[in-house]
Amino acid sequence: MKPECCAHKYTKKRLFLLLQFQQPVIRERTGLDKDGSELVTETFSLQRPILVVSTLDTESGRNDQKGFIQMLLGIYQGVRNPKAHTLNMNPSQNVAAQYLVFSSLLCRRVEESILL
Repeated sequence: MKPECCAHKYTKKRLFLLLQFQQPVIRERTGLDKDGSELVTETFSLQRPILVVSTLDTESGRNDQKGFIQMLLGIYQGVRNPKAHTLNMNPSQNVAAQYLVFSSLLCRRVEESILL
């Protein structure tokens, strides 16, 4: 086996694991036993949030919270779910690195969010 193949499989595995990482962190912080969009929308709801990433007293803060919900839903629905349910997960190293950076940002914001 060529070294590039090993590196690619390693990147692929890391990518898949990191794309799943936000959910256990959210569950641990909230005590909710939900998954995917249900977990995200209940946790970061504008009406009765459990975690907030920004002040909800201003339109800008509410937009930040809504945008964060949409980013989490997007990474689950547009990246993680399709890749988890197919064998077609072969991103280039550049694309994998971009997903890793984006997912890392989401993880950081979940960890830094305020528990209400």
